[in-house]
Amino acid sequence: MDTLRLHDASADVEEVRVVVDSEGSHVRTPIWIVTAGDTVYVRSYKATAGKWYRHVRALPSFVLEIAGQDVPVTAEPVTDSAVLDAVDRAYLSKYPDAAETPAMVTPDVRETTLRVRPAG
Repeated sequence: MDTLRLHDASADVEEVRVVVDSEGSHVRTPIWIVTAGDTVYVRSYKATAGKWYRHVRALPSFVLEIAGQDVPVTAEPVTDSAVLDAVDRAYLSKYPDAAETPAMVTPDVRETTLRVRPAG
């Protein structure tokens, strides 16, 4: 999946699943995904305590299940405050009525922002 297709697929779904290996099996954890500009981002609702987040930070190549399709991706942390502000706005816009949305823009969760790109 190329960057444009990843962007379009991500924009059209409310939730994706992060697929990580844990104790010999694949664990699929639902997460929210947003786009800001032409880029795809994810954050850990549990901040740095999120198991999937810790796994991805240790091994930044992983799989996202998007609309039933497993998509190999890579992730890199984001620290630029302007980008983080744009990602905040994307979460607030995409999930305006969800009870979890305010937590997604708190400083602890904001620091877990990852830029997602197709692997390869």
